[in-house]
Amino acid sequence: MKLRLADLQLIAKAWSDLILIDRRLSHEGLDPILIKIESEAAPPQDVSREHLRLARRYARRIALAAHICPVGARCLHRSLVLHMWLRRQGLPSRLRFGVWKAEEDLRAHAWVELAGVPVNDDRRSLQGISPMTSPRRVDREAAYDL
Repeated sequence: MKLRLADLQLIAKAWSDLILIDRRLSHEGLDPILIKIESEAAPPQDVSREHLRLARRYARRIALAAHICPVGARCLHRSLVLHMWLRRQGLPSRLRFGVWKAEEDLRAHAWVELAGVPVNDDRRSLQGISPMTSPRRVDREAAYDL
């Protein structure tokens, strides 16, 4: 795959942001990161096909950076970076969390949706996952919907 300079720059930024997110998760936890990301959001706007293409491009570049990143950049790291990038673009992305049972273990996954469309996962890979509304309290009300 031949990448343009702009793509290489995105990968470098993603690599840096993945490390930053990893450090912030270790020191602050998830809530402060989500609060900051979601407070930077511009008012919601209509989402076009071009916005979805941009979000998927970002997701692919973040995934490439995750493969060469020295931290264990799993779905939460990748999704937080993508959510941050989209919100900074003024796009109404939504960070989603879900759980499922695999044999005797309870497993969890994070992904990002834009206009209800998963942009860093496909719908098939999310089948069987029970989504939750939010991993934190919003406006002092419980936001868990299992």
